[in-house]
Amino acid sequence: MRRISLLFCLPILLATPAFAAGVNLAWDGCLGDPGALSLKTFACDTNTGENLLYVSFVPAVDFSPIQILEVALDLRTRGGLPLSAWWDVLDDGACRRDQFRPSDTQVSSTPSCEGWSPPPDFVIDRYNYRYPTPDRAHLVVGTHGISTGVLAGHHYIACRLVVRHPRTVGTPSCAGCLDPVEITVSAVRVATLTTEQVLTQPQAEAHALWQESPVPARTSTWAALKALYK
Repeated sequence: MRRISLLFCLPILLATPAFAAGVNLAWDGCLGDPGALSLKTFACDTNTGENLLYVSFVPAVDFSPIQILEVALDLRTRGGLPLSAWWDVLDDGACRRDQFRPSDTQVSSTPSCEGWSPPPDFVIDRYNYRYPTPDRAHLVVGTHGISTGVLAGHHYIACRLVVRHPRTVGTPSCAGCLDPVEITVSAVRVATLTTEQVLTQPQAEAHALWQESPVPARTSTWAALKALYK
């Protein structure tokens, strides 16, 4: 697995945003697209099909050229129960290995989000399952495949993540597909080799729900996130 070694290692580029900035998350499209949803329900009765999560962001300042784009997401069960085996998706022996990951087909733009052409390929840098507590997981994905810039106040697609359905029913299968889970974009980082811009606050809606009614989003500081996942 290719690793991205620069996460958390560069000084943050400090600036006062001229426009509303932050991160967004939605099912089935960029937030603001026709059909984009904050809640996804699945009957968990088939091993076929998939669902797509769209991570997007509005940068605080103009930034060019982008050489690194990274996205951090946090998963948390509703009610504090341990995260189910259905979300054990990365390591050798995982119950549903590779079934939650960056989509193999990224998109260059959507009706509400600008993008890049050609779209970059993303890889998983880390997936901490049931860590730092059993009810949570932490995912970081990233790419080095962008060489253009972004403009403050514009809405950009960062990446699409796919949740596939294999091993939901039958034998072998993985328990817990029906468990309610909240997924939150905790950070989007755009960087050159010397500077970076890290967005951690919601621009409009930074969380999406799996099998649960919408609830208010929570915010986090970048320092707190780094402390959790050193």
